[in-house]
Amino acid sequence: MAGLIELRAGPVEAAARAGVQPEAFAAARWINRDHEVIPNLYHEPLRRHDPVGRKLLALLDGTRSREAPGHALPKPFGGERVRARLVAAPGILAAKALLVR
Repeated sequence: MAGLIELRAGPVEAAARAGVQPEAFAAARWINRDHEVIPNLYHEPLRRHDPVGRKLLALLDGTRSREAPGHALPKPFGGERVRARLVAAPGILAAKALLVR
C-alpha cells in the first residue's frame, strides 16, 4: 500500500493545464540548464533526455505565447515533426507538474 497516498502541508500550485503564456516552475528551468534530472512541483525527480523538451522548458518563462517557443528554437530543432510535438508539449509539462500557469 506504500505510495498510494501523499500528504502535504499546503496546496501545490501546479497548473492543471498550460495557460495562454505557459510558465514552467522556476527551479526546474534553472536546474534544467545544467542537469538531466529536474524537480517538478511535487519534488519528484524527472529525467529529461529530449533536447527539444529541454530547450522548450528553458523558454517557458511566462513571457511568450504557447506558439512563440517553437519559433524561438534554433534551426536544428525546426521542422514539421518537431513543431507538432511543440503543440502537445505544454499539456505534457502540465501533466508532469512542471507548470505554474
